Amino acid sequence: VVQFTNLIWGSYLDWKILKQYIFREALAISSVLGIVYLIYFSYYWILWRADYFVITSERIVRIAQPGIFERSLSEISIGEIQEVTFKRKGIFAAIFKYGTVKIILTGGRSVKMEHIYLPEKIYQAIVKLKELKAQ
Repeated sequence: VVQFTNLIWGSYLDWKILKQYIFREALAISSVLGIVYLIYFSYYWILWRADYFVITSERIVRIAQPGIFERSLSEISIGEIQEVTFKRKGIFAAIFKYGTVKIILTGGRSVKMEHIYLPEKIYQAIVKLKELKAQ
């Protein structure tokens, strides 16, 4: 009888120790995954924050940073613009007020401004500049 209760009590203690071990391992793995995700998210957030669109009365200038050590600059003349559209798709886009502005240029080329904050205001500004340029 003593050996049987010792066997049951011993397996209970083993299970308790095993649960603590599993909890520590799960906590360690989730912490490492959380840190990796944070680094990944921070990298792309920094790159997203480094992209700029400068809208002037004559042109739209895009300063893009596709990588940490890479930067590019491109220009679009207001006179080249044929059509401007904007789209906000999804629940996160509606909550955080971001979307895509698409500019169609002469010759069929197009430029997309993705993940832009308040795309309707950018759309309105470009349309207004286009109308002013046409006058």
